[in-house]
Amino acid sequence: MRTREVWIHAVDLDNGGSVQDFPPELHDLLLEDLVRVWRRKRATDHRNLILEPSDRAQTYRVLEEGDPHSLVVKGIAAELVAWGIGRSFAGVVTADGDPAPHPPQ
Repeated sequence: MRTREVWIHAVDLDNGGSVQDFPPELHDLLLEDLVRVWRRKRATDHRNLILEPSDRAQTYRVLEEGDPHSLVVKGIAAELVAWGIGRSFAGVVTADGDPAPHPPQ
């Protein structure tokens, strides 16, 4: 947990580091953490949120599978992490190619 916080807050210092600089394993852990937190908080307005990193085989679902009203958000893992932690919207789009909405709180 501390390691994750150190990396995230290093980005907050705005001294040239970015979420892109995180190790790939940390991106994976943070995507899992985001989904777990959003699921626990039920922070998705009762709509399933699916994160689809284009550079990973895994898809991250907040709620159950098969929801026809799911919001699919795409990008590379680092971009999805940056979006999910509220640091950047760059490179993150919906399945329709529209800009992604704000992430759940």
